[in-house]
Amino acid sequence: MQHVLAVLAVAGLAGILGSGVSLADKPPGGGTPPPGRIHFATYTRVLTPIGWTELFSGSWSMKSDGTDKLADRRGDPTQGLHGSLAQRWFLETLPVEGAYWPNGLQAHELFATSADGAIQRRLTDDPSVEIVPHYRQQWSWAKDDSSVSYAAVTWTPTGPGEGNFADARGQEWLVDAALFRAAVDWSTGVPLAAAPAALLDLEIHFDSVSDGDNFHPRPTLAALDWSAAGDQVVYEWVTNRTPGAPESHELRVTSFDASGIPAGTTSLGFGRAPAWSPAASRIAYFHTNSDLAPNWVIWTVSPEGTGFFQVTSTAQNYDRNPEWSPDGAQIAFERGRQTTQKGTTTYIWDVLRVPAAGGSPVDLTKDIADNAYAGAWR
Repeated sequence: MQHVLAVLAVAGLAGILGSGVSLADKPPGGGTPPPGRIHFATYTRVLTPIGWTELFSGSWSMKSDGTDKLADRRGDPTQGLHGSLAQRWFLETLPVEGAYWPNGLQAHELFATSADGAIQRRLTDDPSVEIVPHYRQQWSWAKDDSSVSYAAVTWTPTGPGEGNFADARGQEWLVDAALFRAAVDWSTGVPLAAAPAALLDLEIHFDSVSDGDNFHPRPTLAALDWSAAGDQVVYEWVTNRTPGAPESHELRVTSFDASGIPAGTTSLGFGRAPAWSPAASRIAYFHTNSDLAPNWVIWTVSPEGTGFFQVTSTAQNYDRNPEWSPDGAQIAFERGRQTTQKGTTTYIWDVLRVPAAGGSPVDLTKDIADNAYAGAWR
C-alpha cells in the first residue's frame, strides 16, 4: 500500500482520536505489559475521486499493552526505525538538488534524522550508487547501531556494446545492484558513516511496464534485517519475469565470514517483511495462509529454514509486518480488515500483539480512528 506522506497539523488530532478521547485512555490490553515500547505511525483515510488514499497524521509510541500513547517523532517510524536500538535516529531518502541519474531520475541519498527532527546527517555520497527513494525498506541500521546497510542500483560507464543502458548522449552504462554496508561513528553524538563496502551482488528488476520502458530499475533485495551478531542478513528477493508481471518474494538468509565475505545463502521459501528475533533463533514474516485462503498470516521459521510455525490465523483479515518484543516472547504486527465506508471499499489497519508461541492477539490501537502501522518494538 502506498502511503502519502503529508503531515497533518496538530489541530487535526481530534480526527485521530475520535470523539475527543485522549491517547492514554481506553487501555486495550490488560495484565502486565511485555517490556519496551511499540512505535507506530497513523494515517488518516481520505476518499478522493479515484478512491481511498491516506495522509500521514502522526508518529507515536505506546506501552505494549496499548496504554500511554505519546507523540514520538517527526518522521514515520515504519520507514526507518526498524533495527535501531539506542540512538533513536531514523533513515530516509532525500533528493539532491541538481543531481540526476543517466535515466533522468533525480538523485537521492540516504540521510539520518534525529527523533525530534532537529539534526539531519547525510550518510551516503556516491555519484555511481542510486538509492531508490521510499522503496520497500531497502535500508536498515544494525541492531547495535554500529553500521547502516542499504540496497542500491549501481551505474558504471562502459564502452560501446558493453552496457545495458544508453543515455540521451549515447553514453553506455552497465547498470546493476548491490547491498552496501557502512560503519557508523557515534562518538560525537551524531552518526558519521564511513566509506561503504559492497557486501552482496544483487540484480535489477522493473516494477511496472512504465518502469521498464523508461529504464527505472530497482534492486532485487528488499526489507532487510540483520541478526544481532551482524553476521547474517535476512531479506526479500523480489523478482518478476517481465516488467509489471506478478512479483515473487522469496526470503533468503545470507551469512558472512569475519571479513565480510558471503559464506552462503539459505532460501526460506516465499514470504515478506522478515524480522530476526532478539536471540537470532527465529525469523518472523508474513505470507499467505494457503492457496485456497490467500489472506496473510504471521509465521516464524529458523534461519536454517526448518520449524515453520504459523503464529496467527485469520480467514478474512490481513496480518503483516511483524516486530519482535525485546524479550522475544511476543510479536507486534499490523492487521487489516476490509470494510465499506461511504459506499466504497477500504481497509482499516490496527497494531496488535500476539505471543510468539501463538494465541489470541490483542488489538492495541482500536481506540484510534486512523489507520495504525507498526514500526519497531524497543
